[in-house]
Amino acid sequence: MAGKSTTTRDFNRARGFHHLDRAIAAAREAGIYVILDLHAAPGWQNEHWHSDNAHGVSLLWHDRNYQIRGRELWRHIARHYRGEPAVAGYNLLNEPNAPSIQMLNDLYNEWIAAIREVDPDHIVFLEGNNFSRDFAGLEVDFKDNIVFSSHNYTIVTHRARMYPGWIGDLYVDRSFMERTFLEVSRWLIEQDHPAWVGVKSRTVCKSGLGHATVAAGETSFCAALCRCRSSM
Repeated sequence: MAGKSTTTRDFNRARGFHHLDRAIAAAREAGIYVILDLHAAPGWQNEHWHSDNAHGVSLLWHDRNYQIRGRELWRHIARHYRGEPAVAGYNLLNEPNAPSIQMLNDLYNEWIAAIREVDPDHIVFLEGNNFSRDFAGLEVDFKDNIVFSSHNYTIVTHRARMYPGWIGDLYVDRSFMERTFLEVSRWLIEQDHPAWVGVKSRTVCKSGLGHATVAAGETSFCAALCRCRSSM
């Protein structure tokens, strides 16, 4: 399957920013930073529904037209929001699942270069491969204003009924959550590079009265990894 070719006309529609501009203006007024995240890339960066993929096949990694469209989309977004103080940065791909880490490196380098041509200041957030869980081998040519972002899911995310408690023959509690988090994040910690926990699965426990509450403190240890600050 081949993607449509990209033309300048595709990105010259000012109304495409209308709702996003309104949201960012509201965030600016409230003193909130915004990270722009590409959840559904042209050609789809993974096979799942959350990349708006109805086909179960990721074409971004195999079709040059889709890669160019994604690059030019980010160039257009960066040109539009350069100098915008409410925008903390650009998260290039949500949960990519590339066939190899080198393919992800090549795509990141090309897209970052396009962004830096028009916006040298905003942070660029890069997620790891395998739905932002694998970072080994991730290497980009750009070092300034680059932050790695991890997504952290555990067995608790989808199968927990009572917390803390047993899931099959596995007992899940705070120590289990911290241990699995550190295993996934080991590469990030060893790199001594700014990192951001983009997603940490929530743990829900049920009280005897049937009230559902978020287990307090389960994500507190994530703060040790978050060492980045916007220079803006």
